[in-house]
Amino acid sequence: DERFTTVTAQRALREAGVRARGQRSVIDQAAAVGILQNWLDQRRAALPAHGEVLDD
Repeated sequence: DERFTTVTAQRALREAGVRARGQRSVIDQAAAVGILQNWLDQRRAALPAHGEVLDD
């Protein structure tokens, strides 16, 4: 949900000390970063563990 990623991005920016006025210019970028990071984390979780042997 797009609203969830925006709220999450706003929270992260606020915790980083970015004021509301400063958030307006970067909120979409921060939300996109969150979406991409989530995708990367899911891909990493789907990979076999280091040294694990795959069945053919």
